[in-house]
Amino acid sequence: MTRHTRHITTALLALCLLLTACGGKQTGGSPGELSGTAAYTSDIVPLDLPLTELTASAAGSGDLYLAGLEEAASDETEDGDGEITSSSGFSFSSTGSDDGSFTFSTGMGTAALYRLDTDTGELIKLSGYTPEEGASVAAIVPCEDGSLWVLERVSGGMEDMAMDDLGGGLMVADGGISWASQVWRKLDAAGEQELDRIDVTNLAEKLGVEAVTDTRMDPSGRLYAASGSTVAVLDASLSTLFTCKGQETVERLVSLSGGTGAVTGDGNGRTVYPIDLESQSLGSARPLSGSADRIYDGNEKYDFFYSSGDSLYGWSVENAAPEKVLSWSGAGVDKGQVETLALLPDGRGTAALREGGWPASYSWARLAPAGEEELAGRTVLTLATMGLSSETRARVLEFNRTSSQYRIEIQDYSEYNTSADASAGLSKLNTEILAGNMPDLLDVSGGIPLRRYAARGLLADLWPYIESDPELGRNKVMERPLEAASMGGKLYQVFQRFALETAAGAPAAVGDKMGWSLEELRAALAKMPAGCSVLGPDLAKDSVFETMFSNSLDSFVDWEAGAARFDSPEFQEILEFCASLPAQASGEDMDEYTRVASGAQLLLPVYLNDLQSIQLYRALFGGGVTFAGYPSEGGSGVSFSTDGGMAMSASCKDSEGAWSFLRQVLLPAGEQAAPGLDFPVNRADFEQAAEKSMEFSYLKDETGNTIVGPDGEPMLEGTVYLFVGGKSVMLKPATQEDYDQIMALYEAADSLVSRDENIWAIVREQAGACFAGDRTAEEAAKAIQSRVELYLNEQK
Repeated sequence: MTRHTRHITTALLALCLLLTACGGKQTGGSPGELSGTAAYTSDIVPLDLPLTELTASAAGSGDLYLAGLEEAASDETEDGDGEITSSSGFSFSSTGSDDGSFTFSTGMGTAALYRLDTDTGELIKLSGYTPEEGASVAAIVPCEDGSLWVLERVSGGMEDMAMDDLGGGLMVADGGISWASQVWRKLDAAGEQELDRIDVTNLAEKLGVEAVTDTRMDPSGRLYAASGSTVAVLDASLSTLFTCKGQETVERLVSLSGGTGAVTGDGNGRTVYPIDLESQSLGSARPLSGSADRIYDGNEKYDFFYSSGDSLYGWSVENAAPEKVLSWSGAGVDKGQVETLALLPDGRGTAALREGGWPASYSWARLAPAGEEELAGRTVLTLATMGLSSETRARVLEFNRTSSQYRIEIQDYSEYNTSADASAGLSKLNTEILAGNMPDLLDVSGGIPLRRYAARGLLADLWPYIESDPELGRNKVMERPLEAASMGGKLYQVFQRFALETAAGAPAAVGDKMGWSLEELRAALAKMPAGCSVLGPDLAKDSVFETMFSNSLDSFVDWEAGAARFDSPEFQEILEFCASLPAQASGEDMDEYTRVASGAQLLLPVYLNDLQSIQLYRALFGGGVTFAGYPSEGGSGVSFSTDGGMAMSASCKDSEGAWSFLRQVLLPAGEQAAPGLDFPVNRADFEQAAEKSMEFSYLKDETGNTIVGPDGEPMLEGTVYLFVGGKSVMLKPATQEDYDQIMALYEAADSLVSRDENIWAIVREQAGACFAGDRTAEEAAKAIQSRVELYLNEQK
């Protein structure tokens, strides 16, 4: 499958915080230093929370409040209009209105409230709580006396729904949403008695605004309502106390430690603005670091907490600035699972954790600063990253849990990025390296310049470690992608998976051989219908050049010698070719598969990550396909692709310990290997995946009879049906032909898709001048050569 055809659908959930900025005066400083923070430990225990999904959570007086949906027995009925309604609270209709909108509740089940006593670990259901029919709890605000404000929502309808991921695994819908009712209810501590009720369903009409995008109660009974860039503060009778206006649209309303409201905006940064009740205006901006993604209630010491990279920061009340509180991975907690957090001023705390899947499973973590005895005896290895993937985070957590000799401490430099400087984290890392503070390990998947560091002798060659490892050796790994990633025969990174990237075309148009020159591509394009593009309507000029550049960077830069050859005739020819392309090709209203089939496009970008995926291209091209690749002088036009890997520094304080972590990505995962991802680098896993994808067995019904597919033939297990390019394509279990063709491409691949962002910035600027007609290809090439040489010399 290509990356362009990967689609994921998910159920609608609600309530998460997206921290983005709006303009205004900023106070405070940059985040605290990444080192020197107190180490934490955690005790994680299962939480028997019978909720299929969390819809809201909050911390109050040290306890955690959790709301969600309890699964109910299904009892579906269908009415005369074709609407299916379930007793579990789910309703769907595609014919309920003339415009085709549908109605639904926010989940399946009945709303329920729980309180986790963080002193005893007791989970208490507020059994007296009786929600409105079809309602779900969208927000919880605890009060000092133990009472709760809860926001109950009952869905109306939704049209043209789009899903936005706002972090923490939660989704919200964007566009066309309406609520049949929205009510803030104040409940006593047991949830048995309703103490107050504020109906905000028609609040927009009352305020005279087009829409109210968010509401929030504070413990004293004030209501905050956001509309555009304005926030209205109202009393319990919905009388407006005052309004205040910011420079940007309010994205979310949040609560500070004292219960008063604050807003986040939708600009390019991450900023919180408190609502000043005395001045009746937005207070000074509280800028968060560039990778901030979640916000949690504060305490007397910190106004609020927020997660950024691998760290938890608190906005200090005393210093009016963010301070690092703990490292999530260092504490043994997966930050992606944290739903709600409560931290006391003495540093102790607790967090509710949610694991994936449906129905979800839960646990809770008791956090405490680690004593010297808990940290003694283990060597600490630092891992630098510019944003950690969930997979790498899980690997670090597992390593820290199981290793008795080593502990990895993550230093996520993306925490230093700001809206004004997206490369501030990388600049800080480079500054620290120049000062002699080189990390032991590097995650190079997030923009860390591996080739530059390797050329400067900062990284260790990992081939000797692979060759001497008793469970590995070159014969236990797929060598070719690792060889393509090597520089001068030395391997500076290891990675778990790889894919193949190339370009495909119809044999009648591009011939039948793999690999071709730019001149051959020109000749093929000249035979195509007028207006035919190379790679697609959105891949003309600039983007065709970018694609070709990413697949050939290493042929123009000698990293070890610190030399470049952008003034070569080959590079000038690429510039001239791309400059000759139209700014926009014909057939822009077609998808890329239809364009290829109709002759409006010569080549189709290809991303091969399993054996079956090659069948798609045969079907699209009518049975025959040529993987001609991207043009190159003497190359195959096929490259290996990887999302990045892990490296070890040449000055690592304990190379044996570092290798004990790195080798995990190369060891066989067996049945634990994640399905549906790229090819494994481990040879045993690769061969096992190939065998599994080539297994032929027929689907059976509950009576044991073979199931027949839409083509009238017995259905094979592992069959995938796609609708692309105006036609239905069936991908069956892989054949020997599929395997042989994939392996031919594997053996032919001779490079790794890569790009140095600094070099690309230079090349893009000068190439743009060439494409605009302001410079000739020769002038642009010479300018690129001069600036890249200067840049490479600075790296020595």
